Amino acid sequence: MKSPSLARAELSVRDATGAVRFALVGDIPLPEDLRRFHLDTVGEGLRTMGVSLAALIERDVLRAAREAFDTWPLQD
Repeated sequence: MKSPSLARAELSVRDATGAVRFALVGDIPLPEDLRRFHLDTVGEGLRTMGVSLAALIERDVLRAAREAFDTWPLQD
């Protein structure tokens, strides 16, 4: 049996414009076009920023943990 948290497996990140998007949609009941929009937008942002998904997650998590931001939500 899967853990509920593993079965859901959602992950949100900020795209190149700063908007929050789902990088992993998991079991969230979203229409396919909306799922595709989130995944495509995140992918485009990663290419634009020239970073991997892991690097983007690390950057945001560490910025929050270190309180290294001027405004909330995080903005670049």
